[in-house]
Amino acid sequence: MRPHPRPRINVWRDGADARNALTVARSADDGKSWSTPVAVDLQPQTSFTHGDDKEAVTADPTRPGYVYLVWDRYSNQAPNFKQGSSQNSSKGPAYFSRSTDGGRTWSNKVALYAAENGTIGNQVLVLPNGTLVDLFVNYVVTAASKGAGVTVNLMEVRSTDAGATWTAKPVTVAAMDFVGASDPIGGAYIRGGDGLFSAAVNPANGNLYATWQDNRFGSVDQVVLTRSTDGGSTWSAPALVSDTPPSSNPLYTQAFTPTVAVAANGTVAVTYYDFRNNATSGPVTDKVDYWAQTSTDGGQTWGASTRLTASSFPASVAPQAGGLMIGDYEALTSVGGTFAAVFQVDNANPSNPTDIQLATFPG
Repeated sequence: MRPHPRPRINVWRDGADARNALTVARSADDGKSWSTPVAVDLQPQTSFTHGDDKEAVTADPTRPGYVYLVWDRYSNQAPNFKQGSSQNSSKGPAYFSRSTDGGRTWSNKVALYAAENGTIGNQVLVLPNGTLVDLFVNYVVTAASKGAGVTVNLMEVRSTDAGATWTAKPVTVAAMDFVGASDPIGGAYIRGGDGLFSAAVNPANGNLYATWQDNRFGSVDQVVLTRSTDGGSTWSAPALVSDTPPSSNPLYTQAFTPTVAVAANGTVAVTYYDFRNNATSGPVTDKVDYWAQTSTDGGQTWGASTRLTASSFPASVAPQAGGLMIGDYEALTSVGGTFAAVFQVDNANPSNPTDIQLATFPG
């Protein structure tokens, strides 16, 4: 039987006026041409910072024509999103919409998780049996006598009916503890992947993987990974993946903004940035490189890292966007037995501050 063709989906926001929107365009020819965008969510709020954020789209490999869109409302405003004047992670429900006709039309949005919390970075994975697993970072703000406290967890909700209904109570995957990466020169904050995650599923056996940067193994953020071999019912304790070598300067041991993918043969790959190619003595430098590591036993053990950048680049020349912007997240996928990574590098050139590079490595 001829495989059902699946359209490519592109998601963006409408910044032409005061409204905030999520729209979807379809491509059935590998991106050579695109359909007229269809609005999935359109809100009348008065600034982007009170609108939809961190949208992610997933095509269902078990149901031809089914596509899922998930996002969060990153706002501290009242439910009509017309009040309030600043972002606040304590209010940010996760929303979901689906298409059953390849992205031509979309259902009304439903709240996946809308407690007094702030979700961010939702990502839907599809298990081989068709179960949907939505992973998200959950911020819970609690009042205390000495000020508010924040608890951050990676959590999940599930659907066994293609997103028509979802579990009411989320499962905690793992606690997240991160301080964020910083430039070894001057200590400027690097706007990387702290507070976010990347997740992937093995389409053959349903094993799930999630990775993020975390400082549980030292004073700085490094790359950790948790895995589930029962479809997300239980998860392993987060384990250290990045093999950034020790250094007398702790800032050189930072590893940040990880991404995970699974190849067709079950090989798991993780990519990330680190500072290992700096001198361990002498003047402080801030050379950044991008690395890949693979596991052939389902994420239990990891091979030595492979450098993906052709040359190091300085973190200090990254564009300023609430910090030195080296990407909230990067891209990693597999094509047969080969992984393809797409990532940002920075240039000491004001007229061309950044480039996007592609690198491949075997699975």
